[in-house]
Amino acid sequence: MHKKHNISIYDEVQHKGVLRHVIARSSNDGLMIILVTNLKKKLPDGFINELILCNKDISTIVQNFNCEKGNIILGKECVTLYGDGYIFDSLCDIKFKLGPLAFLQVNHVQAEKLYNIAVDMADASRLYFIKQLL
Repeated sequence: MHKKHNISIYDEVQHKGVLRHVIARSSNDGLMIILVTNLKKKLPDGFINELILCNKDISTIVQNFNCEKGNIILGKECVTLYGDGYIFDSLCDIKFKLGPLAFLQVNHVQAEKLYNIAVDMADASRLYFIKQLL
């Protein structure tokens, strides 16, 4: 338990406690911290301020509410506690605005290879379809 701010660690078996997960998502734009809680109450400002002091790269902190039993990590509702609530990242020279619930492949090198293969296959399929029409 974080005694200073009365934030207990979540116990999945007993479905008790507050802090379920801490997710860090980084990009060239900055660092997003997602605090998943078993509580629909905003975490204390003092706790958030201490997190910000821990790492100068933190550009936003978001609290995600997941009060459901089970091992699904993220809930559907979020509140921004610090910053804009999103970061920007690039993949295949395309800039994406990423919120806490957004999915983007974390291995950029492999993701770009897969996306390029998909584009090549889509072009080949389109050519095949056009030839069938002629």
